[in-house]
Order: sequence, then structure tokens, then C-alpha cells
Amino acid sequence: WKDDSFEGGSYMLPNGYSELTDTLAADLSIRLQTPVTSIDTDQRGIVEVRSDTDETFTAKKVIVTASLGVLKSSTIIFNPPLPKKTQHAISRMRMGSLEKIVLFFGENFWSEASFLYLDNKNSNI
Repeated sequence: WKDDSFEGGSYMLPNGYSELTDTLAADLSIRLQTPVTSIDTDQRGIVEVRSDTDETFTAKKVIVTASLGVLKSSTIIFNPPLPKKTQHAISRMRMGSLEKIVLFFGENFWSEASFLYLDNKNSNI
């Protein structure tokens, strides 16, 4: 937590990550509890996602939030396949008990009042 790898301050979301994800997803079509079997990208860059019930969703972009275990099991077929570098990284990663997520945004779109700021140099966290 205390390193100088990234510039800027550290923030905690006192009401959980949903503060961030709800804001980011406000105008998006989000599907929950919909297991995916394949993700195909055509030559034009259009993405087609197929669920385990054969329902199909088409989009310009897709964010995949599959767990490491799902990615390792090849439960989701990617066409074209994920880059070799990504496949190699997935194969080498192991499950752990701590995750640190770093997100960079060009500008603040959130209310400053909804975040708790921690100064990394003076924090004991």
C-alpha cells in the first residue's frame, strides 16, 4: 500500500466500490448473473458475447470481469484468442488474499465529498 509506484493520492471508498462502479455504469447496459461462454470480435471490432443460455449481446466494447479461476479454466472462449502475453500472465498468476486496484481518470467525475482522502506519506494504513 505504501509505495511510490503511482503518482497522486490514495482514496478509500467508505461506502464501498459501488460508489465508483455505479457512477461509471450509469448509462451502460450491465448484465449480472449471466454466465458467458464466448466472446467474439469481428474484423470491424464489433464484439458479440454469448451466454450459457445462448442469449447474444452485441457491443462496441466489453469489460470482462471474470475471476482468475474462470480465466484459467478457459470456460470463456475468446475469438480471436487473447494475446499470448495475456495468456501467459493468466497462467502464471495465483489466487491471493489481497488485491490493489489502481485506476487513472483524466478528470474527476465524482463528488469530492464522497471520498475519504489518505495522504500516503502520513498514513499508517
